[in-house]
Amino acid sequence: MLFDCGIINNIKDVISMGDIDMLNYVLSTNHIKSDELKNIIDIDGNNALHWCGTINGENLTLYLILLGININKYNNKKQLPLHIHSLCNCLYGVTCLLSNGSIINAYCDIEYNTYNTIPINNTDYTNNSDLNTTNNHEKKNAFMNPLGIAELYKYNELKIVLLRYNAKKL
Repeated sequence: MLFDCGIINNIKDVISMGDIDMLNYVLSTNHIKSDELKNIIDIDGNNALHWCGTINGENLTLYLILLGININKYNNKKQLPLHIHSLCNCLYGVTCLLSNGSIINAYCDIEYNTYNTIPINNTDYTNNSDLNTTNNHEKKNAFMNPLGIAELYKYNELKIVLLRYNAKKL
């Protein structure tokens, strides 16, 4: 069954609120059975668990897993819901996904920003160094697993959770 973009956006909005009752209401008013939610994806290939990862929706993550949403669904960037939950440092969501069989060492494409401080001139900047430097902003891409994400962003608690589930440095 194909779903209208408006319906998909409504569902994404409700998921962004993290409200299970509201989600069920939107599904019922649009005559969508809760088990049909697993077939709904957006134009980027994201399913409800991808959307949920961006809001750190603890109860909603488990609810969506129990509804049968595919925890190992890759989006168009080859990201699993686990990658999105890891990027957003959603510890409970990562734990729920891993305890229900998410692929822990899967790689995905991550776009991230780097910030480098560069001297403006040859001035001695040992004092007031912030006055003699500029920030250089650069976007980079990397192919990494959830443990790589935790290390990149220095999410130490997430790193501990991932290592408990035998995440590998690859």
